[in-house]
Amino acid sequence: MKETIYIGSSPPEEDCAQVGEEGYHAQSRRECRAYINQLYRFLESKGYPKDKLPESFVLATKNEPHDFGSYLEVVCKFDANHEGSWDLAMLLEGEGPANWDELAREELNRPIA
Repeated sequence: MKETIYIGSSPPEEDCAQVGEEGYHAQSRRECRAYINQLYRFLESKGYPKDKLPESFVLATKNEPHDFGSYLEVVCKFDANHEGSWDLAMLLEGEGPANWDELAREELNRPIA
């Protein structure tokens, strides 16, 4: 059974583009792409290289309706009946990165902390 969990538009302890701000969609797309790239790096650091992930496991950007337009968010789509796919989704939900890593900061042209 296909499931979707919402991961967020950026790591939870980081500021992100806000709906309604000028340039929101362009900035949010960049942040979501950087976050997806970082999440794949995180999984690789846990022993799950991107090219070895189950086909039923995908990280993507989803457009959602909002009172002030629409917003973008990273989602994890997976097959709940596929044990490996389920485990990866739960790993991201429970232990995903709280802050941007160095490569994401470079991708977003943000100062390295």
